[in-house]
Amino acid sequence: MSRRIASTLLIVLISATTPAGQEPKTALPRVVAIEVPFYPPLARVAHVEGEVHIKITTDGHGVVATHVVDGHKLLAAAAEQNARTWRFATHEPTTFTLTYKYKLLTEWTGDPESPTIVLRLPTEVELSIRRWPGTRDLPAEVKPTVHAVQTSVCEITRSPASFDGRQVRLRATVASGFEVFGIRDPSNEKCGLIWLTYAGSGPVASLSMGTKTPNVQRQPVKLKNDRQLKRFQKLLDAEM
Repeated sequence: MSRRIASTLLIVLISATTPAGQEPKTALPRVVAIEVPFYPPLARVAHVEGEVHIKITTDGHGVVATHVVDGHKLLAAAAEQNARTWRFATHEPTTFTLTYKYKLLTEWTGDPESPTIVLRLPTEVELSIRRWPGTRDLPAEVKPTVHAVQTSVCEITRSPASFDGRQVRLRATVASGFEVFGIRDPSNEKCGLIWLTYAGSGPVASLSMGTKTPNVQRQPVKLKNDRQLKRFQKLLDAEM
């Protein structure tokens, strides 16, 4: 089963401004295209939030080099991937820093799976989403008595049926993916991958003996058609 993908995104555009009393050293380029950023599912489940700073270099049209200055690696990978998609109006090649702010909120009034994205172009992206409710520490007196079975990825791939419905503990390496991700045995990469997807209150394992990512049925993403989105579309159309 796959994690339900958000059907609505709230995107807010805010023009970047220079603090009072300060003048920019050089004019920053105008953004004309950007892929919609997302909150990394692994980071959300692990309750990871914070800031990531990405230094980018442009060639006068797009991003040609990126460098992660700081930030948690679960967030940095998604931020750097998104930064590489930025396109700008024609400008003098330059280098500047992007800030990605990832926030997990306990109080949330909208769709719990739909993030709020604030674009303060061209220097800042802020993503907020409801804190993942399925992974939390319980007091010792109310913790379940189910004991996890110590095993390995190779043992599970050899006999998946014997582990059906059981709680396991294992050491593994994340192979690839964000929404759907595979894990492999760090001591033996030839025994296949276990693919993990999100369903209900936490990660659910679905075994795949092949080399391809499982085919996950996703609902199409719909952007909220409001004044801010129309303004964003107008900026895109101006360069097309």
